[in-house]
Amino acid sequence: MDDLRVGTGVLLAASSVASSFSGERPAMAGGSIVGGAAIRAFARLAEASVVVRIPSSSHLHRRLTPGLHRSQDANHRRIQPFFVVFQIIYHALVAAIVRLLASVSGAPVQ
Repeated sequence: MDDLRVGTGVLLAASSVASSFSGERPAMAGGSIVGGAAIRAFARLAEASVVVRIPSSSHLHRRLTPGLHRSQDANHRRIQPFFVVFQIIYHALVAAIVRLLASVSGAPVQ
């Protein structure tokens, strides 16, 4: 696919040069079939090259997915210690709330 994109860029540059030479004189002289055809062909080629050069969503998915998985794995390894600390703090908070409710309600605190 990358070779096609490179070839499209070269073809677009060549057609730009060709249409500038064949389209300029007839356009200045009031227009002609050859000049109009050269300009239309350049416009069509420019349109087609934009379509070819923009990657498809499946191409982007194939290129980005491995990097995203690596990032997710790296982030998971970094976050895991914080998650363990969060669980400890959560359980300590639940125990403190239970003791507070028990002391407010008059039940014996353990």
